[in-house]
Amino acid sequence: MCLYYKKQMRTWNDIYDSSDKILKCILEQTEEENGRSDCSDMLNERLRNQLQYDPFQAYRKLKRRRQRRLMRWCSVAAGIVLLVGLAWGWWQGQADREAVLAETICPGHKKAVLSLADGSVWYIGDTAMTIPTAREDIRVDSNGLSLRVRNGVERSDDEVYHLLTIPRGGEFAMTLPDGSRVWLNSGSELRFPLQFAAKQRKVILMGEAYFEVKEDTTRPFVVEMNESRIEVLGTSFNVRFYRDEGRVVTTLVEGKVRFETANAQMILKPGEQSVLNEKGQLQKQMVDVYPYIAWKEGRFIFRKQRLEDIMAIVSRWYNVEIRFQDEESKEMTFSGGMMRYEGFEALVKMVETIGSVVCNIENDTVFIAKRK
Repeated sequence: MCLYYKKQMRTWNDIYDSSDKILKCILEQTEEENGRSDCSDMLNERLRNQLQYDPFQAYRKLKRRRQRRLMRWCSVAAGIVLLVGLAWGWWQGQADREAVLAETICPGHKKAVLSLADGSVWYIGDTAMTIPTAREDIRVDSNGLSLRVRNGVERSDDEVYHLLTIPRGGEFAMTLPDGSRVWLNSGSELRFPLQFAAKQRKVILMGEAYFEVKEDTTRPFVVEMNESRIEVLGTSFNVRFYRDEGRVVTTLVEGKVRFETANAQMILKPGEQSVLNEKGQLQKQMVDVYPYIAWKEGRFIFRKQRLEDIMAIVSRWYNVEIRFQDEESKEMTFSGGMMRYEGFEALVKMVETIGSVVCNIENDTVFIAKRK
């Protein structure tokens, strides 16, 4: 008779030893009761199979399988966390970048510096004010600057010129003594008299301006710039001349003007544009006028323009410095438009999205490089 084996089993060794003893006990009991060799052979075979079973190896395999499964889940979870972290970091970086841009680089607004012939200097903007002179009053209000001759003051043929300067990041409009309107873009200067002479109405421009000239058949309206001049009787046109660009570009909206230099002249009709280049060569072409006057209506419109030319325009409006890191980026062409009063970040997004460039901003300097 086989005794009942009872022992507290706490380890794999206990289990292994106990199974061995139980099987041997069963074998001996069966042989005593039955005396049959086939049963003995069968139990011997089972015993051999039991002895071949390695519980330690099975446990190690189970443990390794669980570890691999855990590692796979950990890898997936880590990947998700990494992607979420990268997305959050990118979004936060963009938000921080836009916040910095909004704080440091702002669109232009109404501002100008008026330098009178008597040496006085006035800084003007949206605030309404009246600037008295010897013969006239200069009024500043929401419509810009206007000139008004005092009652009882006789007209004088002495043209005393004053200077209205529009700094970078500024714009301003004014009404001239004859009622003609002028819109001045950033980085521009206009010299004008408080009263026009009897034979002509002349102003001197550097920069960009849009003119709406009151018709006066007795006194032609003249705009002088860089040894060239535009003569009109009554018309609307845009003229652009910045010293760093070197060209004089005149775009006629309506009416008729004559553009002339010391060596050449031409008549412009609506939709035509004259270009006087750095070499003194004068050319005429048909154009869509709106992109050239859109700035007056608060928009930037670009039509297949070089990035260097585009950034020259917007740098004056946002008062930033542009530095290209390679020549290839300068020659990229863009078409598009945006509101002129949007933040600088909108322009950066547009340029980076459309072109293969990267814009890095440090203080008031924009570094532009080809995307690698």
